[in-house]
Amino acid sequence: MNIHKNTAQQVIHKYETEGSVKDRAGRGRKRKISHAEENLFVKRAKKGKYATDIAREYSSRTRTPLHPQTVRNILSKTGLRHLVIQEVEALTEDNRGKRLTYATKKKKFNWQNVLFSDEKTFQVGAGLKTAWQDPKKRQTRKVFRHPKKLHVWAGAGYFMKCKLFCFGNFTGQFSCTQHQHP
Repeated sequence: MNIHKNTAQQVIHKYETEGSVKDRAGRGRKRKISHAEENLFVKRAKKGKYATDIAREYSSRTRTPLHPQTVRNILSKTGLRHLVIQEVEALTEDNRGKRLTYATKKKKFNWQNVLFSDEKTFQVGAGLKTAWQDPKKRQTRKVFRHPKKLHVWAGAGYFMKCKLFCFGNFTGQFSCTQHQHP
C-alpha cells in the first residue's frame, strides 16, 4: 500500500479499540459559523451583497471578527460563483426587425474593404457588474441603449489608420487629447 509501518499499526489499533477507522465526532476545528448563518450569507449574496459587506455586517452584529474570505469560501461551497452580471440590451421589436433586415441584406457583402474600429465606453452611474450567483441561473439586468457615457474611439483599415477620438452624450465639460498613432 506504500505507507509506513507505523501508520498501518495506528489504523489497525484504532479499528480494534473503536470498531471503526473514521474520526470521532467533535475532532477537528470547531465551526465558526452556524449552518443558519451560512444560509443567511447565501440569501444576502443572492440579493447583491458582496462578501466584504456580509463579513462586516456579521462582525458588527455578533462582535466576532470574520474575514471576507471565510464568507467567499462558504458561498463557493454552496455552488455560487462571483460572476459578471450578463447584460441584455433593451431592444424594441422595431429595432430587432431593422437589425434582421440589415443582416439579411449584407449576407453576401464583400467585407474586405471595411474599416475596423474599436471603442471603449465609460458609463456614468452604471449598476453592479458582478454578483454571487448560481452559474445555472445567471442574473441579468436591463441596460438602456443611450445612457450617459464617454466614448474613446479609433479605427484602422488595410490602407489607413485613424486618430484617437473622445466624445460623450452628456452635458458637462471634458477634454480628450487626440494622438496620432505611429
